[in-house]
Amino acid sequence: MKDNPENHTHIILGRFEKIAKDEYIEVEGALFYPLNTERFTWTRMVEIDTCRHYPDIEHCHFNGAINATFENGKFSWDEIGPVHSQVKIDEMLDYDISEFTHKDVNGSEYFHEPNGSVLKITGFTSDLPEPLECKDLPEKDS
Repeated sequence: MKDNPENHTHIILGRFEKIAKDEYIEVEGALFYPLNTERFTWTRMVEIDTCRHYPDIEHCHFNGAINATFENGKFSWDEIGPVHSQVKIDEMLDYDISEFTHKDVNGSEYFHEPNGSVLKITGFTSDLPEPLECKDLPEKDS
């Protein structure tokens, strides 16, 4: 893991793809989460054919986190989402406590998410990429 978290504002969670039994390669789409912030939201671009609600258009998914901490090399948070609007994720953070999933990621082990994503802490930064330009979409029933 690169650098020292005390010198930066955000943690970088690299995204990985498993290519062999114990072999991974880093792929695009690293996540930048704020340090020392217990509650935050983020967006990520979803490619065509990867969302059951809007399979025909590239669009953003909105996620949120509460209870975020970084201690002893481990970043932990309770996550909710994805949904298709900032308004909806903000409402869920305020009221929908039961739908959160707890996550713990460190820099030495790969964290496998239920959706197939693989994460690991890869560093820290204060230089963030340009934010995505996202439009809210109406939520559709599951």
